[in-house]
Amino acid sequence: MCFKGGVLLSFVSIFARKNFITVMSDGQVTGANDVIIQRDYKKFKKISDKQIIAFAGAKEICEQMINQLPYTSLKYNLSDIANQILAIIQEERFNDFNLFFGLAGIDIDNEVSLILITNKDGISFTRPTPDSDISYITLNPSEKVDINEKIIGVLSETGFNTPNKCLKAQKKLNDYMADNDPKVNKHIFELTIKI
Repeated sequence: MCFKGGVLLSFVSIFARKNFITVMSDGQVTGANDVIIQRDYKKFKKISDKQIIAFAGAKEICEQMINQLPYTSLKYNLSDIANQILAIIQEERFNDFNLFFGLAGIDIDNEVSLILITNKDGISFTRPTPDSDISYITLNPSEKVDINEKIIGVLSETGFNTPNKCLKAQKKLNDYMADNDPKVNKHIFELTIKI
């Protein structure tokens, strides 16, 4: 991964059920040569009452993208926003960066949606269903730690039928990442959106 003088934002998790969404990010901003620049940087923002955007990867590029989405009293079409973000971050000038964006909330069709957008893998879309109970995405530029295997075990341990249980699972995941990746810290930011 190349920083080109930029700084890296490290880890965000988003969990969703039919009746709530929980978001958690660590606070670390890491520069070239793993120098910690900031320990308390929130990596998500609300873009409407029931929608958020989260981000990880190259800080300057992520900030430019999210600043294009001001808070609205209406709601965004999350699929349209995802396609617009993807079109920009897949431009050749961003090939040396890993960029991750997550959109979550009540979409234009009044369903809970989670969308992961990366310049390397494109768009993946998920929704909680009665069969799955919970859906999640992680924004994880780390090449050192694969968090997906850990998620199932943590959810089994904490449960996930309430926002507090999901946040407890997300805190355990964040702590695990911080223990295994020096670009993640244990200073967290969290948000719950009740549907």
